[in-house]
Order: sequence, then C-alpha cells, then structure tokens
Amino acid sequence: MEERINICKNCPLYKRVINGAICNNKLWLDPITNKTSLIPQEGYFKGCGCVLDIKWKSPTNHCPVNKW
Repeated sequence: MEERINICKNCPLYKRVINGAICNNKLWLDPITNKTSLIPQEGYFKGCGCVLDIKWKSPTNHCPVNKW
C-alpha cells in the first residue's frame, strides 16, 4: 500500500480534498510525459475520481493510468 500512496502523491492527478485525497477526474494525463489536459487527448487517460484512501487498500483496485 505504501508504494501505491507514494506513486499517487507524485502524480499530477492527485488532489487533496477535505477528507483525504482523490484521483482528479477533471483532468486527463499522458502517463509517459505526465502532462495534463482539461480535454481528452490521444494517449491520455482520465482520472477516476476515486477516494484514494479507500482505493489504496484494496488489492483488486488499480490505477486508471496503469501506474500500479
């Protein structure tokens, strides 16, 4: 779980919110360059919007950008 947390905290889709953190579903990310976009782009993946404190704990969950 620690590895997942560290990966997310260094991702441009990571967003702190009042009760923890989410994977920002208002942004699209190029997993190779880490560039973000507000609109869909070829090769970009959209953030899932999940509450990360919960998602990190489940071994069946995965990153929408395939970082873990």
